[in-house]
Amino acid sequence: MNHSDVWGREWDFLAVDETGQVAVLSTAGYGPIPAAVLADRENVEHAIEDLARMPVTTTAVPADPDRPGNYSDWYDVSARGFYTFDWRVWHGPYELIATPSDPAQIEHLPDVLRTAANLLRIPQLFAELSSLQLVLQP
Repeated sequence: MNHSDVWGREWDFLAVDETGQVAVLSTAGYGPIPAAVLADRENVEHAIEDLARMPVTTTAVPADPDRPGNYSDWYDVSARGFYTFDWRVWHGPYELIATPSDPAQIEHLPDVLRTAANLLRIPQLFAELSSLQLVLQP
């Protein structure tokens, strides 16, 4: 599995920050994806499907309420407790779209979500970020 397998189509994956809060990153078809995430593509896709079936547990707080475009899908994910980031086409970075008012903690998530989120650990706090630039190893 490599990046060309998902190139040009929206593809979502998970990450966890240093406090155990979880984010969903959407590639907009062109954002960078870490090799470890790509290597476990099938499980990541199952995790995203499971996330979509989770109940709404909180409210989504838009990072920029005046941002043009329809971000209802990102708000729906954030209302399940996840930070949401979207790749700014063409050159990034991943920009914060919404923050959950009560973020989910990784230890309270189902196994498939915990496993997928732990593929990408971010040594920062999502609560303090407005954007996220992934630096991938060659």
